[in-house]
Amino acid sequence: MTFTGYDFLKSTGRKINGANYSQILKSLERLKGTALSTNKTIET
Repeated sequence: MTFTGYDFLKSTGRKINGANYSQILKSLERLKGTALSTNKTIET
């Protein structure tokens, strides 16, 4: 799955600003090495 920081903030209703971009980066650092699985289908 690929998405931009802008896409994530917009789709989650968050403000588009530097603080929220930083929060995304910190969250992704914590998720490194984490495996996710789902039974949901993503339409493209």
